[in-house]
Amino acid sequence: MRLEIFNFVEDSLIILSKFSRELEVLSGELEIFFKKNLDNNDYFLNVSSRIKSPMSLKEKILRNNYYLTFADAQDFFFGLSDLIGVRLECRFIEDEDKLFSRIKEIFSKQRDDGYFYNEDYPAIMLNLIDKQPQIQKNGFEIFKIDGIIAGEGPAFHFELQIKSLVNMGMTLKKYGYYY
Repeated sequence: MRLEIFNFVEDSLIILSKFSRELEVLSGELEIFFKKNLDNNDYFLNVSSRIKSPMSLKEKILRNNYYLTFADAQDFFFGLSDLIGVRLECRFIEDEDKLFSRIKEIFSKQRDDGYFYNEDYPAIMLNLIDKQPQIQKNGFEIFKIDGIIAGEGPAFHFELQIKSLVNMGMTLKKYGYYY
């Protein structure tokens, strides 16, 4: 069992390393796309992104026992919903609704698989069917949207979050990080 876990984690980290440069490029493309399409809205403040770190990937595998639920590390890696994380920031909670509405306007074309895309940039697809906002484990609401971005090679999953500064402050305060 230990060898199986070790091999799964090691294989996952090798795959992450193999695609790290492409993930960085795609993460940057996501930031550029959302900034370009949202910058003219006064309720939009910023976009930021991150790629899942090796330590975070390892912790996620162990915490959720993914080595038991996925056939192999490759299935896990390419099925991971938050390999890339993108956060759209706004000032107030009501601005989160405005940003989500704007996202639905931008991604107005629907594919056969249910994902929505923008005609000018079809490589970015969003699942806009799921109920939003969702309730987080901490009890706060969050707009968390599953996405896919196609690159030069394989497509990668990403998670798009819409978060207000007010909401981020409440989350930080709840956990004692905000004074």
